[in-house]
Amino acid sequence: MKICFVGDATSIHMQRWVRWFSNRGHEVHLISDKPKEIKGIRIHLLTTKSGRLAFFLKSFQTRKIIKKIKPEILHAHYVFGYGTFGSFANYHPFIVSAWGSDILIEIKESYFKKKAIKYAIKRADKVHIETNMVKDIIIDLGGHEAKHVISPFGVDINKFSPDNLDGGIREKLGLEDYHVVVSTRNLQQIYDIQTLIKAIPIVLREISNIKFLIVGSGEQENYLKELAKNLKVADAVRFVGRISPDDLPKYLAISDIYVSTSLSDTISVSLLEAMSCGLPPIVSDIDGNRDVIKDGENGFFFPANNPEKLAEKVVYLMKSDVIRKNFGEKNRKIIIENYDWDKCMETIETEYKRLVEES
Repeated sequence: MKICFVGDATSIHMQRWVRWFSNRGHEVHLISDKPKEIKGIRIHLLTTKSGRLAFFLKSFQTRKIIKKIKPEILHAHYVFGYGTFGSFANYHPFIVSAWGSDILIEIKESYFKKKAIKYAIKRADKVHIETNMVKDIIIDLGGHEAKHVISPFGVDINKFSPDNLDGGIREKLGLEDYHVVVSTRNLQQIYDIQTLIKAIPIVLREISNIKFLIVGSGEQENYLKELAKNLKVADAVRFVGRISPDDLPKYLAISDIYVSTSLSDTISVSLLEAMSCGLPPIVSDIDGNRDVIKDGENGFFFPANNPEKLAEKVVYLMKSDVIRKNFGEKNRKIIIENYDWDKCMETIETEYKRLVEES
């Protein structure tokens, strides 16, 4: 098939999608306003300017490019922006993927964004969602039951594995004699990393041989580092910044507990990656996490934005070797059975073929 995607070329998730279909022998095009060379993928660059006028310009540019490519399938990732650009082309079959923040957060930010999101959903032949959690939201925005394709993004279960060797990371970071708690969310307000930082001094009162590994980057980096200093826990924290996707499994492999303090999520790929590596998770009690975590069965919840309760769960789980191991083994099995990347993508490929045949 000739497939045209519209999305953020710099996103690792977008790159995984286009590479998977290219490796399956499909002709893959990607329209994006973020310059990035991806081997084997034909990139079509939109204006990189921002603002309302640039938004409309990108819509016209996208339509022009799509009509020139004439793909068999058009698929936009992220409903606001890329989904709007793709829907403006009035080209079919057209699929739009909801990534979470687009319909949970951005839709509330302005009337313009809400109208653009509704426009994209109404124009789509199918709306790809990761979980039933957002189905009612999509329906309220103009979609309907028959338009949904439910499939999580999934995880490469061979790459994200408990057997992944750490490659000397413990030694490099000075973690040889410590338990490790890891967070792999970006340092942005929505992920509320400050709650984890605030929990650290409480944890240290109970457990001294523990370090906290913060993987990711974002606009709150300086604020979070300063917060750690002010709370006198800077020595217990390792800010390692953004790391390559190939190295991420190694950082998870050296960790004992995974923590997500996010204030909003659908099914988090970061959580799935940690589960695939056999980690027990402690995550904020929000809708997206409830799809994969059962409190007390394969992980723990804590009330969002509550460092005291988070610290309580970290201390309890760190002192419970048997529970950590049990949760980790369950999570590895859950991922293999339900979130294998290849199986999830085959679901999408099957949907593409069905849409092409119908059209």
